[in-house]
Amino acid sequence: MQQRRVVITGLGVLAPNGCGKEAFWQACLQGSSGVGTITRFDAHMLPTRIAGEITDFAPAAFGLDAEEESLLDRGTQLAVAAAHLAWQDAYTHAQSDKGLSELESERTGVYLGTAMASVEEGEKLWLQLTEGGMHPPHALLKPHDATTLTLSYIPAAAVASHHQLRGPCLTIATGCSAGADAIGLAFWKIQEGAADRMLAGGSDSAISPLGLTVFSNMRALSARNEEPERASRPYDNLRDGFVLAEGAAVLLLEEREAAQSRGAYIYAEIYAYASNSNAFHMAALPEDGMPLQKLLQQIMAESQLQTEQIGYINAHGSSTRPNELAETTAYKQCFGKQAYAIPISSTKSLIGHTQGAASALEVLITALTLDRQILPPTINQEQADPRCDLDYIPNTARQVDSKHPLMYALTHSSGFGGANAALILRKHELGPLEPEQASIQQQDDTASKVASLSLRRNTGDVDDAPRRVVITGLGVVAPGGTGKEAFWDALRAGHSCVKAHTANQDNLVPLPDVGQALSFQAEHYLERKLVQRSDRMTHFTLAAVEEALHDAQLQMEQEDCQRIGAVIANTLGGVGYVTQQIEHLYTQGPRSLSAHTAIAWLQMANVGQTSIRYGLQGFGKVPVNDLCGGLDALGLAYEAIRRGAADVLISGGSEAPLHPCALQVLTTGEPLSPEMIPDTYRPFDRRASGPLLAEGAGICIVEEYEHARQRHATIYGELIGYAQTTTPLNLLHLTQSASASYTRALSLALEQADLTPEDIACLYLDGRAIPDWDSSETAALREIFGTHFETLPCSVPRSQFGHSFAAAGALDTISALLGLRDALIAPTINCDEPAAHACPPGLVRNQTANQHATANTALLCARGLGGSHVVLAVRKYTKTSSL
Repeated sequence: MQQRRVVITGLGVLAPNGCGKEAFWQACLQGSSGVGTITRFDAHMLPTRIAGEITDFAPAAFGLDAEEESLLDRGTQLAVAAAHLAWQDAYTHAQSDKGLSELESERTGVYLGTAMASVEEGEKLWLQLTEGGMHPPHALLKPHDATTLTLSYIPAAAVASHHQLRGPCLTIATGCSAGADAIGLAFWKIQEGAADRMLAGGSDSAISPLGLTVFSNMRALSARNEEPERASRPYDNLRDGFVLAEGAAVLLLEEREAAQSRGAYIYAEIYAYASNSNAFHMAALPEDGMPLQKLLQQIMAESQLQTEQIGYINAHGSSTRPNELAETTAYKQCFGKQAYAIPISSTKSLIGHTQGAASALEVLITALTLDRQILPPTINQEQADPRCDLDYIPNTARQVDSKHPLMYALTHSSGFGGANAALILRKHELGPLEPEQASIQQQDDTASKVASLSLRRNTGDVDDAPRRVVITGLGVVAPGGTGKEAFWDALRAGHSCVKAHTANQDNLVPLPDVGQALSFQAEHYLERKLVQRSDRMTHFTLAAVEEALHDAQLQMEQEDCQRIGAVIANTLGGVGYVTQQIEHLYTQGPRSLSAHTAIAWLQMANVGQTSIRYGLQGFGKVPVNDLCGGLDALGLAYEAIRRGAADVLISGGSEAPLHPCALQVLTTGEPLSPEMIPDTYRPFDRRASGPLLAEGAGICIVEEYEHARQRHATIYGELIGYAQTTTPLNLLHLTQSASASYTRALSLALEQADLTPEDIACLYLDGRAIPDWDSSETAALREIFGTHFETLPCSVPRSQFGHSFAAAGALDTISALLGLRDALIAPTINCDEPAAHACPPGLVRNQTANQHATANTALLCARGLGGSHVVLAVRKYTKTSSL
């Protein structure tokens, strides 16, 4: 398997101290701070009244059209603007600003990170729905309001739409590490041939009363209100917390040969990517910096570089005392005496902490540092902390010695929820293999296997077959029951679990019928304190994880915790918890806001709490792709294990979207309810009027085959293919009437799985119950499967309990695996009057159907409101299965 080299050819940035690559770079070199007194709202009642604002942002000046300016939230606008700048930068240098061909568009994707997407818009919606807190949520939104455009999957989708891109598209929500994770995962996509170019980075704009109060009540923010430009001071003994900021950075990544062939200017090469989890605390590193030590050791093993080759580090450096002491300790432990010789700086000293954008900004400035051979400073170094005694490039930029050019630079980040990420960038003039790298001595036993594979990857010399990936445990919380067998029994019975919402006694709230997990009791799985400090989405996650681990009989104390992680999707985060806290903020004042809000609300909460609870120190990610998220989580787990980044990943999706405020947003407008609130979920029926929503979680234990075999695990099935494609969305009319991208996703998944259409035994469909969506899905399937489609069994089992957003794909996967185990297909209910030409002829309706005894493969299909199409291929495991 040939691995491809990946380079950076375009840079786009909007930051508090400068918008555009050159303005930002010059401000950083000059030590110009972007922190000032808040102007976006009246902050006089808050203890912190300073932030890093972008005061001169005019969307139209950065390529946004009138629709993008009026419909997108500020954080997404910043993402679109930064991507626009990156694209302009990449193609201006090559004097080739022509549009992409259709094939090029299909091979170009978008991965973006965010931590606090749409915070301000969420506050505005709550104020609108409650008329400033005067009453419970009321139906004040107008039909067809584009409220779903405020959801956190939108940044990547909006960028793809802006550039008409049709490749992989995903938002990553791993807190402050999200931007770096997005870049690292995009690097993987190109390296392994799933894309030729990717726009990747991060954006966030959380400067609002809620955003400030959340961190103020955690005592995490600086209160140096009279000297805002001196407030962010990493490694200085007078620091008193970080400064909240907004910003965006997007990089264009390309396959190296393609970039060179078009004459692109190359800033740097992405050389290695690594990530891990703290498994310690949702908002802090341990004093000894052990998780960061392990991350640094991992990235060095991944790159196969010696410590002397790292010439610069762009650090997390957030101006928080415990974390910077941990960073300094980790540098010394990893690099030894060499730590004192490596120049290190913190970009956050100049602009504050831009949350999900921060790590992307730091990758961008690291690329410029390699390109320009100048080291940016850490400003506000006035009284050095004696325990932070390394070379933190105090106050003044430093020219690199031309006799000893900077060749490799490292950047790393740590995020809320415990997610850590690191990348090593390489100066682009280097050849395929450095002489000193080729003569590296054998490293310690724990790193040598990873290091050996990484060396071949980085030099394009990888002939190892990808590792096989299997599923060994299943966990479910759903309206039909908790536990896999209760869930499966309910599905086979074919009865509806959709009922009137329990909040419907409030006549101000015209809520639709929903699928509620009414029998679920969080206290049966979690201690009371954790229940009170977390959201229902996290409760579902932890309960389903417990069920799955028990089912897999995985003995955690016998496992290498650095090789086990979690990839769990969600769309709305802790929406119930944060809505309650917004009410407290606006009705009782800032001091009433819980200090636990951020760690209960952010989408990283489920993976962070899972990692802490089970001591997972490995790969941890939170994909956000609205209704496709669960399949994306399983797909990311599949990719990570295949390439050797983990041995076991707890993966799936969880969602708790049934809070009245959330339902008001989700059921307003065309995507979920075209004309009216539906009374029944009727996929492919001529009376279909939209899906009904549900809550729940589906979790799979995803495991490397040899690891599972050696511990004699029961194997339900094998993951054998995963594909993502995109149809650029229309911001005014979110629909999926076109089938071309869906057809391509099906083809790509079959190709990766090495299957023909005739090999597929059953399909688990998106089944949106919106006529245009249903007809386009059937058209795509008919194009791929031809005459086989006439008899191919298909189903939408979730018609029995509702659509649970990010949990849906994982629950579908569990349904498929149990169906293959028992040679059964759970039915689609409520399709009593099949729509002519739109209903699949093989749709299993109303009663469970038998599968042929030899049936062993299934495709899981999902489509998102942002234009995503995701297909996952699974195969029933038998001892004779082979790839």
